[in-house]
Amino acid sequence: MKSAWIWAGALAISISAAGCKTSDTMVGAGGGSDASSSTGGNGLTCASYCNKIMAHCILQTQQYTTEANCLASCPAFPAGAVGAQMGNSLACRTYHSGVAAEDPGTHCVHAGPGGDGVCGDPCDGYCEIAQSVCSGQNRVYANPVECQAACKARRTDIKYSVGTGFNSGNELACLLYYVQEAAAAPDDHCSDLAEATTPCRDGLGGAGGAGGAGGAGGAGGI
Repeated sequence: MKSAWIWAGALAISISAAGCKTSDTMVGAGGGSDASSSTGGNGLTCASYCNKIMAHCILQTQQYTTEANCLASCPAFPAGAVGAQMGNSLACRTYHSGVAAEDPGTHCVHAGPGGDGVCGDPCDGYCEIAQSVCSGQNRVYANPVECQAACKARRTDIKYSVGTGFNSGNELACLLYYVQEAAAAPDDHCSDLAEATTPCRDGLGGAGGAGGAGGAGGAGGI
């Protein structure tokens, strides 16, 4: 009888430990800012993602102006499953930021804030960051539907990068540029997303806007 009690107790402890391990893994893979910004059971971290994308995506393929902008944007992304190569998630962006070491022209834009249709629809990435960082007195959009409508009204002729997005006029690339700036400095840049005050309008960039379009062609040819 005594040995039976000992065996039952050991089994209960084993089941409890397994349950804790499963719970930790689910938290790590679940999505949301806690899972994506800290070291979770799935190993996805904003620090790892931003380190890779800042190292591998430079010059014409650069996606964030600074590492601080990346770290401030990243918590808005759902975590996703480690190794994902498609879908709007930190996992997908982390994968593509890694393989961008070999082919930055293809993968950097997938790893960037918009995802370029591979790691999610660009308006999904844009709106997640915009609504996460532009809140309170800096709020730009009343709800996700309003943000999506504003985003989808933009042209998508230019492939986004930091260089092409700046001063690109009425382009989604321009909004992506300013939203990653707003992530680290919302007081300075959330107003750049608002329709009444945005620099992302045709005619404001002048020659600079045209230059942005030319730059996109250069980036696409990498």
